[in-house]
Order: sequence, then C-alpha cells, then structure tokens
Amino acid sequence: MGLRPSDLWRQPVLNPVTKKARSVPVLNPVDRHGRVFFFSWLGFMLAFWAWYTFPPLVRCFQILKRWQPAADPFLFQLTVTIKKDLNLTSEQVGNSNIVSLVATLGVRFLAGPLCDMFGPRRVFGGILLAGSIPIGLAPLIKDATGLYIIRLFIGILGGSFVPCQVWCTGWFDKNIVGTANALAGGWGNAGGGITYFIMPAVYDSLVHRWGHSAGEAWRITFVVPLVCLIICGLALLFLCDDTPMGKWYVSPRVPVPPFPFTQDPPNSSSQERPPPPRSDQSRIPRYLGHHRRRARCHRRPPPPWHLHPDGQRLGH
Repeated sequence: MGLRPSDLWRQPVLNPVTKKARSVPVLNPVDRHGRVFFFSWLGFMLAFWAWYTFPPLVRCFQILKRWQPAADPFLFQLTVTIKKDLNLTSEQVGNSNIVSLVATLGVRFLAGPLCDMFGPRRVFGGILLAGSIPIGLAPLIKDATGLYIIRLFIGILGGSFVPCQVWCTGWFDKNIVGTANALAGGWGNAGGGITYFIMPAVYDSLVHRWGHSAGEAWRITFVVPLVCLIICGLALLFLCDDTPMGKWYVSPRVPVPPFPFTQDPPNSSSQERPPPPRSDQSRIPRYLGHHRRRARCHRRPPPPWHLHPDGQRLGH
C-alpha cells in the first residue's frame, strides 16, 4: 500500500485485529494515530535540540580560527562569550562532548527494557521531563566541572530515540510501519541541526533587542528548550495512549480481555453461538491412536433384517 496525498489528513484505515493504522496521517493530529505520530517526531526533535544546545555554544572552538567573524558574527560572538565566561579550553570542550555521548549510550541500553516494562509512552515522557531538569540548571554553570555534570545529565535526552521507535512500531501496521519510523526518526534528528541557528538567534535577540549583557543572554537562551520539553512531555502523557488496544500494562485485578483472534469480527451479531456438537471421538482413549478412533466413530450400523443375506430375522 503506497502513500497517497489524501492519506496525510484523512482518518486512517485500521487493521481489524490489532487496530494499527494502515497509513500515516501526518497532517491529522486530531486522530489518535496521527496524534501519536505527531508527538513521536516532535518529542524526538525537541530532545535532540535540547541535547545539542551546548555544541553550537562551545563545540566550534577548534575551528573558529578558520572562520571569519563577519561570516557569522552572532555565532562567533556567542562562542567567544561562553568560552571567556567559563574559562574553558579546547580539551575541556572535547571532554564535555565525550561525557554527553557516554550518558546517552547508557540511557539507550536502559530505555529498551523500560519500554518493555512500562510502555514507550511513559518512558518517552519520563525522558523528556527528566532531561528538562539539567537544561533548567544549565545557566548555573560556573566552570568546567559544572559543564561536565550538566552535560552528563543532558545526555539523558539522547535516549529518546528508543521509545520514539517503539511507540511508532506499536501504532502502525506492517505495510507502513517502516515509513512511519523513518519519518519520525528523520524529522527528530533534524533537531540536532535547527539548534545551530535557533540558539544563536535567541542570543542575538536578547543582546541587541532586549539589552541583556552577553553573560546573561547565553544563560537565558536555555529557557526556550526548557519550556518546550516540559510542554511536550506533559502533552504526550495526557493526550496519547499506550497502544491502539488500550493500556500497556493491565493490573492483575482487572480481568484480561480475550485474545483478539477469539473475538467476533466487527459488525457481527453479538448473539452467543451454540456449542459445537460433541463427537464420540472424545470418549475414546488417546492411546488407541488417531486412525482407530476415526474408524470407531465412522463404523457403519448393521443392516436391517430384510437385507440380511440369508433373508431371515436375526435370532430365529
């Protein structure tokens, strides 16, 4: 089933058994499947944006000598300001990048089992809300040690890739699940690129338009990703479901619904069907074998007396 333009906004056709969508309603966040897809790529993009908030501020120290300030004056000024404010060296900047990647590696290892236990929606929302804490504490950095600690915990946001893919896989059918995962993952990774012009643009606005000093402006820029992460994390938890069939985990006290294949198909009558007739085959012991049971069940009755070869009644 290929992609059609009308599939982008209309309500998708569902699998009658698994309730998974057979198309991706990209432009229809009102639909529950479209809403899950919307928050999948949006949450992943915001997580990568917040994860890469420091690279456009401190990562370009080693290549600044190749740049001319006139080519990108805002990014040049922002980078020099932070380096001077925190008294950082190029080696310290590189070490902070390593710390952030190591944290992401560990979180991704844990995110998989957590998705199996609690569901991808809760893990996704938890990662966004947990990652917003170090983003909010980033303006309090005073030296290289504080940079290491903050970037270590900001690396939590890099683990959002795992619940994003698991969540999309559970909502879209096999004919379109690869396309849904590709769109959500691709648009999410774009967050690592948009931060390179959003953060310098916010910094320039604070300095030249609102009159903040350079030391205050780069710290205030972290408020923007902080607000976005909190709003997206809460909306994801309160506006979306775990799976198309309901909650991810059902309490043992709640009766578990029957397996989907045992239910009647949609639009079928709700009347109870009569039980199948019981065959004499069930009374035969299993050790007699399949063929002997079948032969006994289908044994022909004796012929009536008038069809007897001798033409006499039996017993006379």
